[in-house]
Amino acid sequence: MTALRAILFDIDDTLFSTSEFARRARANAVRAMVAAGLDLPESVVLKELEEVIAEFSSNYEHHYDKLLQRLRSQCTLRANPALIVAAGVAAYHDTKFRELAPFPDVVPLLRALQAARVRVGIITHGLTVKQAEKIVRLGLVPYLDPRAVFISDQIGISKPNPKLYLAALRELQLHPGEVM
Repeated sequence: MTALRAILFDIDDTLFSTSEFARRARANAVRAMVAAGLDLPESVVLKELEEVIAEFSSNYEHHYDKLLQRLRSQCTLRANPALIVAAGVAAYHDTKFRELAPFPDVVPLLRALQAARVRVGIITHGLTVKQAEKIVRLGLVPYLDPRAVFISDQIGISKPNPKLYLAALRELQLHPGEVM
């Protein structure tokens, strides 16, 4: 039997709850936008924001701008729309700074794998800087082999294309049976 030499984890909804984090961050953003002068109920704004995200993807950089374009212009009469958007962006990022944390069992597991001399890495789909920021903010860098971080955007191959996994194996100089 071949020994396990490396484990490559995904980030999103594996090392932390991306879904729960996004729900909280978006709700906080909408709350801040309403407080900044967006004259609609939070539930209406949140529903429209979810539709914008579904249409343009979670990696789109201008969700809140699109959101205001879609809402009635009368809803922004009390404040400059740029300030409403900025309030949403700031609240989203504030949530990220305060609340982004790995699942409770992640760090103990990574420590145990290090102690067992198993190489630990990441193989994930997403924009390079966005995924790398998550790794840094989650405090995972000390537990990872720096040569074992593979981000689809950086490599130019998207998950679940097997070529992404094969590229990781080549870089690590390992065989499929040695990596989980």
